[in-house]
Amino acid sequence: MNKYIIMEYIRKLNRNDIINFANKQGITLSNDEIETIYYYIKHENRRILNKDESILVEAKDKLNDNAYNYLEKLYYKYRNMF
Repeated sequence: MNKYIIMEYIRKLNRNDIINFANKQGITLSNDEIETIYYYIKHENRRILNKDESILVEAKDKLNDNAYNYLEKLYYKYRNMF
């Protein structure tokens, strides 16, 4: 059930949602970083939902330290929910 709800949310997610979330967390993202996060959420969501930690390694070089650290924190916090 959780995966279904997550997939429905992902289907509706857009770039502005990522920007707004980052801004609320005090994280500044470049356009390339927004595109990277959007790509992984939209196109690599199965890997995320299957707890493939290599996705974090791939993202690390593409994001600023603050954004990466927050993303990693979220991943480990919520991975057991999916």
